[in-house]
Amino acid sequence: MSFNHRNNCNDNEGLEVLNNIAFKDSIDTKITQYFQKKNSRKYDREEILKQVEKCILNDRQNTYGTPEDNFQVIADFWNVYLGIKDESMQLTRQDVAIMMTLLKVARMKSSPNHLDNYVDAAGYSAIAGSFCEKEGDK
Repeated sequence: MSFNHRNNCNDNEGLEVLNNIAFKDSIDTKITQYFQKKNSRKYDREEILKQVEKCILNDRQNTYGTPEDNFQVIADFWNVYLGIKDESMQLTRQDVAIMMTLLKVARMKSSPNHLDNYVDAAGYSAIAGSFCEKEGDK
């Protein structure tokens, strides 16, 4: 495509149009490459575990407090909501961590490529495991 006076464009306008087309094509190419790279990217286990560590030791803890305290509050609320009065039947903070892991597993079923579900499930499982040390195996 050439731009000349017959097309009612002067040379500067033509160059500007060409530059805009080239810039747009360059941006389109970069966007396409980004999504191709993103969609083909596979996470390795070490990278996932680093994300789990960041979530459970920093992000979530800074937001919600320690898992010991936060999960006990959740267990207390769930016990009241479910009407569980018998102490031997009440949910524990470990039950909360296990049920949250199961929630993430259910989400994996409907969204198997959503990494966040795997990170969160591993985090909840690690928290449940940490309660084993503190409460003993039941």
